[in-house]
Amino acid sequence: MAGELYRMQAGVDAVSVSYKNNQQAAPDLNNGIITFMICDTGSAKMILASGWADALAVTQAEPYSALPGVPSAPQAGMPGLIFTTWSAFYAPKGTPRDIIVKLNKDIIAAGTSPEILAKLENMGGAPSFTTPEGLMEFTRSEIEAWRKVVKSANIKIE
Repeated sequence: MAGELYRMQAGVDAVSVSYKNNQQAAPDLNNGIITFMICDTGSAKMILASGWADALAVTQAEPYSALPGVPSAPQAGMPGLIFTTWSAFYAPKGTPRDIIVKLNKDIIAAGTSPEILAKLENMGGAPSFTTPEGLMEFTRSEIEAWRKVVKSANIKIE
């Protein structure tokens, strides 16, 4: 998906090569089989440490502290190339509101503990927290944004 977004934003004719994971793609990048890859921060840190490639940009609005010296996509001339991976906690429809509120509070407390923050930073993660309503709004906006990319790229489920 990130490759399709890049192709659309940059106006380049690139062929998307799907890999099961970044660890399979990295050697092909190193050996010149593929000319670029877009990957998560943890994989990027591994690839950069190996010396196999140079980082061109992080696909977010601001530079990322885990990759010092790497510009953000807007700084690199691609203001629309914003692609971040994220995870979220969801509860079954109909879960009582008081349980939702408590879960949200507990998840934020756990996720902001120094131990968890250090582990996330080491993996290349940067946590972000919101309210249940904020998460639903964010989820809807992500679905709509990626629906446009899927439609434009004519991506089909196999």
